[in-house]
Amino acid sequence: MRFNKQSALITGGVTGLGRAYVLALAERGARVFLVDILPKTSTEVHDLLRALSAMGACASYLQADVGVKDDVDSILGWLAKQGGVIDLLVNNAG
Repeated sequence: MRFNKQSALITGGVTGLGRAYVLALAERGARVFLVDILPKTSTEVHDLLRALSAMGACASYLQADVGVKDDVDSILGWLAKQGGVIDLLVNNAG
């Protein structure tokens, strides 16, 4: 199955199962929006973004906690600036 021209939001997307979702969707052509509580400077985020770049995937990252209302508002604003349409949601955050 291909997800060309579709956007996917993955929460908790940097490690473990979330990372597997991110890579699988990117591999199948989806534009991935990653949200995780880890800072962008962390090794895990850096490694994942580098792997996505090597795949030629279109990916964006935002550090946020989906359990904090202000962060959720920030996520929605961030998505609106990116085009606003999310076709797929993987709510993987713990």
